[in-house]
Amino acid sequence: MFQCRTIALPAGAQTPPFEGDELPLLYVEEGLLVARVVAIAGRRAIIGSEASPGAFLVAPDEGQDLHALRDSRLTVIPHDALDGLVAIVPIARVLVAGLEEATRRARETTQTLAHMRQTDRVRVKLLQLAKEHGRVSPQGIRLEFPLTHQILAAMIGSARETVTRALDQLEREGFLARDGRGYRLLVDPERIAA
Repeated sequence: MFQCRTIALPAGAQTPPFEGDELPLLYVEEGLLVARVVAIAGRRAIIGSEASPGAFLVAPDEGQDLHALRDSRLTVIPHDALDGLVAIVPIARVLVAGLEEATRRARETTQTLAHMRQTDRVRVKLLQLAKEHGRVSPQGIRLEFPLTHQILAAMIGSARETVTRALDQLEREGFLARDGRGYRLLVDPERIAA
């Protein structure tokens, strides 16, 4: 049968380097990861996407990494296993659905960057994160993972200081509240589902 290995990543860790035939695809079993282009020569790191359970990712190239925001587990699907898996129609459908979802998320990330005002970029990204990873409570939608200003800045292609000012503005507007190491969006859950 197919030989696929599993990688466990504690929160805060990044994936080890991948070699040779292992490169094509990673499947997120559990956790929450972000795909980053690592800062080079003083430039900021950019986060291109987030991945939660059920997501498929392409293994990172040189200058990129996957960083775990929560304890995570990945399955590495090497070329030979991928070739065999796509020949099984139900599995091929799951792979295509996963890649369609990754494309949708990439499109949403690009749309976030189209907003000119930094406060709007932060608002849109927080709504996306709430839709994908938030938990509804009577007090709002909680983002239950450590979302630092630096990580949020990398998600929207901005400076950390700019994100700090935008978060302060959104808090004054009543859009969000600080909740431990995370945030709570003070919006109607129906707004997120739309």
